[in-house]
Amino acid sequence: MFVEFSDFFRSHLFSSVNDSFILTEDMAIWIVLLYLSHYWDAPDAIAWLTTFGAVLALGVEQGIMLGALIALALHLWRTSHPHIAIVGRLGDSEHFRNVLRHNVKTSPEVLAVRVDASLYFANAKYLENFLTQTIADRSDIKSVLLVCSAINLIDASALEILESLIADFRNLGIQFYFSEVKGPVMDKLAKIGFVDYVGRDRFFLSTDIAMQELAGI
Repeated sequence: MFVEFSDFFRSHLFSSVNDSFILTEDMAIWIVLLYLSHYWDAPDAIAWLTTFGAVLALGVEQGIMLGALIALALHLWRTSHPHIAIVGRLGDSEHFRNVLRHNVKTSPEVLAVRVDASLYFANAKYLENFLTQTIADRSDIKSVLLVCSAINLIDASALEILESLIADFRNLGIQFYFSEVKGPVMDKLAKIGFVDYVGRDRFFLSTDIAMQELAGI
């Protein structure tokens, strides 16, 4: 990456070997940020560029405050659209991977979904919409398995949406299951009665065990 940056830096500062150019500190910072926006994460680069511009225009204190607000807004936006993957068994192994990335075994009657984020008020509705839309497109689904290996927290708002979702699916004849729920999350779910509401037999230690029992694969 440093070689790329060096080439980028030279190409944008000098048109030939003999050219001379006086680079101010502000211009150098802008060039670095523009480079980052091209090669790194664009939202992060936008936040940095905006913060830098705000500091120059409004002053250090106000510029940093604006940058903090932008960073918070970006965080909420990102976490409100978590990565969700439909997963299947990788060969004869115990591993389950994204069906869009690997050649995996799946069951037409069991929808195994992994959410790569904690569930809270900002993204629970996104998961609900994903599941309801997927089920609407696949009328043969009889069971939904939520793989919780990446979930570190489920807040009250997300639990309320999950309870409503489970009830709606039951009315459609679709059963809801969980696998790989982390210990602290499971403790909280048990403490507030969610485990008893869903049914303790609906929680599996691993996705491997769950899919063997639910789908026979």
